[in-house]
Formats: sequence, C-alpha cells, structure tokens
Amino acid sequence: VVLSVRWVVCGLSRHRSEYLTPPADAFFEAEIAIGPLDDSVARDLLEARLAIAGADDAREVGIIRSEYEEIIKGGSGNPRRILALARESLLSDAGENASRERFRQEAARLGGTEARFWQHILVFGPVSASDEELQEHFGVTRARAAQVLGRLEEAGLVIAHHEKQGVGRPRKVFRVGSPRSQAAPLVKKEARA
Repeated sequence: VVLSVRWVVCGLSRHRSEYLTPPADAFFEAEIAIGPLDDSVARDLLEARLAIAGADDAREVGIIRSEYEEIIKGGSGNPRRILALARESLLSDAGENASRERFRQEAARLGGTEARFWQHILVFGPVSASDEELQEHFGVTRARAAQVLGRLEEAGLVIAHHEKQGVGRPRKVFRVGSPRSQAAPLVKKEARA
C-alpha cells in the first residue's frame, strides 16, 4: 500500500547522520540543504509577515518597521531568529530597547566578535564556551569562546553561573546582563588564594 502522504522534516545539518541512521533513512526520498537567507530574502520574509497584519495592528507594524534593519542584521539569515527578533521588538518597551541598544554598543566597543556573541546570547539564551554549536556557529575554538565570554563578563554585559551536568565539573554558563554602569553582576568571581 502506498500512501499519498508527504512528510517534511527539518533539522540541523550537523545532525544529518543522526537523522539518516537506518532504518529512518528509508523515509527520506530527498534532502534539501538550506543556508542562511540573504538580506533581500530576509526582508521579503519580514514583509510577508507584515502584509498579513490587519488595520488594528498598525502600531505593531510601526514598531517593527522602526527596528527593521536591526532585526534583519541581528537575524543573520536565520528565519527563526528574524521572527524572534521581530516578536521581541513588540514585547519590549521603548526604555528597554534604548537600554539594549546601549548594551549592544558597549559590546561593539569590545570588538566585533564580542558584539556578535552578545547578540547571539540575547536571541538564543544562555551559552557556555564548551558549547560545540556556539563554536561551530562562530568558527572559534573553545579557548577563543572562553576569552570572548570572559571579556563580556568583565564588562558586565553577561552574567555567569555554574551549571551541573552529570559527572564532572560544572560548566560556566553565560546569560545577558547589563553594563556595570547599569547593574552589578549577580555572580561574583571567586577570590584566588
């Protein structure tokens, strides 16, 4: 019996071998690799979402349009990230957006890699220097990731805590914080003897 049902499965290319391990591979007739969207396609995606907004949504459309370029740039060609940033712009108030912009500028003063890491943490949440996904995304080693996260922590732009995972040492996890001029870090560094 042949069913006229098509399945579409999306996943990360780095996990391809896991998805296609027999017998699961028998379910997939075709594979399509999709890279990051270029800026024009990202704009089309955002415009398609804005086009379905009703007249009652004019305020929300205006908010997204006011942050349009930041959303496209921050999305780095990732549709999920672009839509998450658009949604976030609606959920944030003007004061929060102004603070976030100051923090982004502070990260940019540290360097381009630091700014990109900070934006990544803002969008995707907490990370660790040992996260292979983070290292692969930015094309950095674990040591470089630790260095960048350390610089962001020193500037007070990220806050660290230790997270226990099974056996072994807890890993140091970083989440977005605020510059020292705005707030002190929640976790103090341990003094060395």
